[in-house]
Amino acid sequence: MLVNAIKLMPMQAAKNILTGGNNAATPYFRRKASAPLNEKFGPIVKNAITKVKLADEYEAFAGKVTSFGLIKQQDMGFETMSRKRRLITTYFMITEKEKAIRKNPIAATGNPAKN
Repeated sequence: MLVNAIKLMPMQAAKNILTGGNNAATPYFRRKASAPLNEKFGPIVKNAITKVKLADEYEAFAGKVTSFGLIKQQDMGFETMSRKRRLITTYFMITEKEKAIRKNPIAATGNPAKN
């Protein structure tokens, strides 16, 4: 997913990431890897959530929220919301890691002698 996004990255995208701000790589990965990440993690998350019956409780709550007419039912569905949340979390973590790498690139090499 992310590895393929890197392998297939055009030179201009790589240049934009290198010369960009603290989170220049994150939007690129979001565009290129969101669909494959959803496909890969969706069933894993769904199985875990089914085991604890979280989806049932969420759906009951979402039904109450949508009854006010402020949010459409299809936007409040558990699958939609959990997919959005896991992608938001994933890209937040990528952004934070990217900031740390840009702040201290030598530490990112994993070579303690250079730290």
